[in-house]
Amino acid sequence: MTHVKRNAVATISLTATGRYANPFRATELTATFTSSQGRAITVPGFWDGGDSWRVRFAWPEDEVFTYATSSSDPGLNAQSGTVTVQGANHQTVFTREGPVTIARDQRHFAHKSGAPFAWLGDTWWMGLTRRLPLDGFRQLIQDRVAKGFTVIQIIAGLYPDMDWYDERGEGDAGYPWDREFNAINPAYFQQMDRRLSLLVEAGLMPCVVGFWGYFMDFAGAEVLRLHWRNLIARYGAWPVAWCVAGEGLMPYYVNRDEIEDMDAWLRTRAAAWSDMARWLRRYNGLERPITIHPTQFGRQQVDDPTTLDFEMLQTGHGGFPALTSTIDMLEASIPAAPTMPVIISEVNYEGILESSGPEIQRFLYWSSFLSGSSGFTYGANGLWQVNGDEIPYGTSPHGMAWGGPSWQDASQLGGSRQIGLAKQLLDAYPWWTVRPTPRNTTHHASSADRIGPYAAVLDGDIRIVFIPAPSIFLIRNEGFGLLNLNPETQYDAYYFNPKSGERTELGLFRSDADGGYVLPTPYFIQDWVFVAQPAQ
Repeated sequence: MTHVKRNAVATISLTATGRYANPFRATELTATFTSSQGRAITVPGFWDGGDSWRVRFAWPEDEVFTYATSSSDPGLNAQSGTVTVQGANHQTVFTREGPVTIARDQRHFAHKSGAPFAWLGDTWWMGLTRRLPLDGFRQLIQDRVAKGFTVIQIIAGLYPDMDWYDERGEGDAGYPWDREFNAINPAYFQQMDRRLSLLVEAGLMPCVVGFWGYFMDFAGAEVLRLHWRNLIARYGAWPVAWCVAGEGLMPYYVNRDEIEDMDAWLRTRAAAWSDMARWLRRYNGLERPITIHPTQFGRQQVDDPTTLDFEMLQTGHGGFPALTSTIDMLEASIPAAPTMPVIISEVNYEGILESSGPEIQRFLYWSSFLSGSSGFTYGANGLWQVNGDEIPYGTSPHGMAWGGPSWQDASQLGGSRQIGLAKQLLDAYPWWTVRPTPRNTTHHASSADRIGPYAAVLDGDIRIVFIPAPSIFLIRNEGFGLLNLNPETQYDAYYFNPKSGERTELGLFRSDADGGYVLPTPYFIQDWVFVAQPAQ
């Protein structure tokens, strides 16, 4: 009998009796857990080297489960036992509130407890490589937790921006597969366990990307399905999100010209990713949310968007022009069917192309949040590919290097701190109730001009307006202000400095009889966030 607290992982260890040259391919293991109420949940088991196999399971409520295993191996088959889940464990946010799921409104994320989950991600695509030492991994965790991040995008060993078996992709214990994709390397995944557990214990949800999309050509669909089955078996009981593939509709960098009919290739590949998502869902008995990282729209990476639980957007790396495309794409995605959370997954890595500094990062965060996004993922050039001072990452397959600072320096770029300050401000309010309100200000950004103010209302009549520096003169010259306020309500207001986190109290005010209020002119010409809420 196994006893665990709610949301803690129960590990069941089993021993195979058969002798196999390649155990990973020779047999499979599944376990079905049946609750006292008769609910059955089936999860895969995983090979952990030698004759060792394991099953992991977790549950968010007090319950008693009986389990039975199934396998072609006699030692693994028909094993049974009991898992008792009982009692709270407040050690981490995930053991306290449970893993992350899609909220009932289908617009944001929540823990299994129902507590809202604010997605503020960072991009460590190659964070499992040995080029990022374990001590450095811990340093990054400490820094990101202090800044308020909650998600880390990380790839399970099959990386972008390099050929297969490139030495830059080697992990602490080698590579996840042998060169020919015949067998996995359990030691690789044991080291992956170690790193992902550090994230989870710190309150950071791993968004596990199975592989970059062009591995469909490198390895083939069968290998990738086996790769996913192993990942789900090892980490499905953990608080994770699944990302089917990275840039699913992008051919390998130097192979684009070899594709004779690109439209046909895109249709075939989109169908393949829908099939892969269905395969993943087949083994996803604990129902971790599923998405795909796109070249543009996540929905367009698959031919059946119902295979996804939330949508990622990649909106460009061109600096200021990407500010427009980001909100254009967001506004196109939010009302699309089926309804699902929409997050910015990749845009304007800080420092990429010698651009996209802190002013770009805070604009992206505030404009997307106030336009209704369900989350934002930051990235820093130099960190995403784990660049080093002494050993630079080097050239990409296209023949040029992205350059950038070391991962240590990239982690300290100003944008990560400033979007962390934004999240810390919003954590004090019911941010999950955000409703974009372009008609509630005298001027507002639009499809004709995205570099303007952005406004939204939260439950409780809380008004938030982001005013980028070029719009400050609207206040002085044109009397920029709020509309549709309740004239009978007294509001309390302040300016929030999105660069420093400081607040300038503006005091109490009431609107005019028509519900209007002109904002006071800030002292400095810079970005500002105006916040007003009914006085207590």
